[in-house]
Amino acid sequence: MPEITPEELRPPWLLGFDGPEPQDDFLRLLERHPPAGILFFRDNLPRRAASIEPLKRKLEHAAGRPLPVFLDEEGGWIQVSGSRPAWPSPRALALAGTDTLERMHKTLGRLSSSSGVTVIIAPLADLDDGAQNPVIGTRSFGPDPEECSRAVQASMNGFKAGGVLPVVKHFPGHGDSSEDSHLTLPQVPEDRSEALRPFWRAIRLKVPGVMTAHLQLGDDPTPVTYREDIVRGLLQDEMGYKGLVMTDALEMKGAQTIPMEEQGVAALRAGHHLLTLARWRPEYDPMLDGVIEQGEDLKTHIRLAWRRWDRFLAQQSSPAAEHLGDEELEERLGLVRRGALFRPDGGEAAGMGLDRIAIEFGPLGSWSQEEYMRELARFPMHILDAGTRLKTGEGYLYIGRTAPSAARIEELHERATIGTTPPILLAGPWGWMGRRLNRQLATHDTSPPGVCELVRLARMPDGTAP
Repeated sequence: MPEITPEELRPPWLLGFDGPEPQDDFLRLLERHPPAGILFFRDNLPRRAASIEPLKRKLEHAAGRPLPVFLDEEGGWIQVSGSRPAWPSPRALALAGTDTLERMHKTLGRLSSSSGVTVIIAPLADLDDGAQNPVIGTRSFGPDPEECSRAVQASMNGFKAGGVLPVVKHFPGHGDSSEDSHLTLPQVPEDRSEALRPFWRAIRLKVPGVMTAHLQLGDDPTPVTYREDIVRGLLQDEMGYKGLVMTDALEMKGAQTIPMEEQGVAALRAGHHLLTLARWRPEYDPMLDGVIEQGEDLKTHIRLAWRRWDRFLAQQSSPAAEHLGDEELEERLGLVRRGALFRPDGGEAAGMGLDRIAIEFGPLGSWSQEEYMRELARFPMHILDAGTRLKTGEGYLYIGRTAPSAARIEELHERATIGTTPPILLAGPWGWMGRRLNRQLATHDTSPPGVCELVRLARMPDGTAP
């Protein structure tokens, strides 16, 4: 077995692996390259949160050191350790308002910290550009820089109060790309003035960590990950960020523009303090060894990285452990569950007695509008044009990957204030708007049969349980 490398020649790594059990070769890797922290994904946790502590102990035994646990725990598409209820997406929570955002993230933080989690790699500060982006979408708080900034602030406050360290991502903004950096190197406009606004807010509030993105800015073919003028120059010098800067996973295609043995070195020289290899495999060892081979020349960078790491961990608070059952958790979040359906606390029972429903489509995912309409043909409904207002007493069904238009939401809230809110049905991963509209149902099952079941339940007589 190779001799364990001196700490001063080994930078902080964040490592992860595939599957529910670490293989022997990964445990041996931890002996050779004890990482700063460990990253868990859903497939690592077959018993979800209950898997974290025993797995953490096993890895710490191999590494011979404490290993803070990192999770990608965003809500919506990206959920790792939770059980029930499924966390609404960031887009849905943004519509629910900053109070709901902060409350939900505080609850998520407490549940995570009591399970042994130290860091949640969230919230996203990316501005969503709509249907053209294949990877951000409803993971974003929305397209408006000021609203997104407020949402980032609220979620950061919630996570901190819940006892976990938040890391905002993906600097300098992945929301206006038309490609996925897991699969290629996306190109985005060089002008990042609007995209950076939520990051400015996070930095002013002293966010503990920032994750960068594998992006090409303008015509420069070098990924942001390896650009000192962006990571150190823009983020740390110009924007004044003094916290921990971490890479996105270096095995992603967007980072593989240089030889593997140079990736960690280039990211460290660019100004990163934590290097991420999220899905280690034996063929990635040159990435780890490449930094060791140049360790003597990188000592200044490595020492700075460990100082930032220690300062990062020192910011974690320690709230009392909190174990909430499903019912208590749903009450805390203001949710009432009916199978795959949600409604805000204080709303009506699943049965709404709907006779007439206007349906409006937003950008769709893998299903077509025609497939939805074939499934829904047995119900009395018509398609509502974007600029047409609802009729009195008419129910409203929205199916889409993004939220309804601002004008439509304003109309719904206007009706709520005068007591004529029509029943609202929402189908989509973002589809929950909290307490502000109380005659609504939402489903995360966005298939045509799932939406059909939503409509069937809504047409039951008022007060009838499903």
